[in-house]
Amino acid sequence: QLNTQISQLEGKKDKLLELSIANAITIQEFKKRNNRFNEQIADMQEQMISLQKLEENGSAASVDLSAIEKALWQELSFQDTISTEVVAAILDHVVVCEGSTKQKIDLELYLRLGRTASVTFSRERLAFWNTSSSRCAPQDAGCAR
Repeated sequence: QLNTQISQLEGKKDKLLELSIANAITIQEFKKRNNRFNEQIADMQEQMISLQKLEENGSAASVDLSAIEKALWQELSFQDTISTEVVAAILDHVVVCEGSTKQKIDLELYLRLGRTASVTFSRERLAFWNTSSSRCAPQDAGCAR
């Protein structure tokens, strides 16, 4: 659309030149109108450049989306470290289940998304179970809060 408007202004400039050559307008009037057309064309060209930059930034943002997704999965894998901020964002509360000892602790993790996960901490190793558990779901199931 801007290209069309620029072409129309160029056409008006050509007609203005023809009027000047035919002595239909003064040189002063020609310069005044020609300068106004040139300013309008320059403004439109700047708008086109701004729009092109916005389009480039938009495509760059979509490219960064895959990098963001990769970083998010890496953060949620908890392979390197466990981020307390991430845990606080996804964890609602934890319940220690009956039968836990100093050597082995059974936990029910209640996530903010409404799901639960069973986790067992052991002095020898750490084991995770991503199952929906109901063994500690009732309030009086023998789990300590």
